[in-house]
Amino acid sequence: MDAQIEQRWQALAAPVTVELPPLPPSSKANRGRRAANDPHFDVRALIYRVVGVDLTQIEGIGPSVLQGFIAEVGWDMRRWKSAKHFASWLGVCPYNKITGGRVLASGTKRTTGAAKHLLRLAAQSLKHSKSLLGEHFRRLRARLGAPMAIPAMAHKLARILYAMLSRAQ
Repeated sequence: MDAQIEQRWQALAAPVTVELPPLPPSSKANRGRRAANDPHFDVRALIYRVVGVDLTQIEGIGPSVLQGFIAEVGWDMRRWKSAKHFASWLGVCPYNKITGGRVLASGTKRTTGAAKHLLRLAAQSLKHSKSLLGEHFRRLRARLGAPMAIPAMAHKLARILYAMLSRAQ
């Protein structure tokens, strides 16, 4: 299965003729270690060749999350007008039903896509991260509680991904 997935990624990377700068070194703390269910090929390098941006530099976004996210959403962000529209489409933005000043319901929009769940997993993995995003998540969790902090952090990750993919930087 890994060989077939690698062939598909290489087929996507082949038409790109733009010279990309070399892939920056990974900033992850567990560099060199491989999880049991990780593919047996360098997903990070193949996605970098296809997309042109190293999205794994975002804390919490690993190769497996990124692979599922790109498969679900793609890397062309021209479909959405802004990061707010993108977050709304993913279903990670706040959704409040208010009438007459009274909140009837709150939460996030229900979706069937896997991208929302992948971003929530990435947000939850920031719990022990020593990065700025990890610190932001812990601050949100202390103020709002974990059930509200996870979707808020997923929303922030979606906006960061949109910015990186739309500007290719």
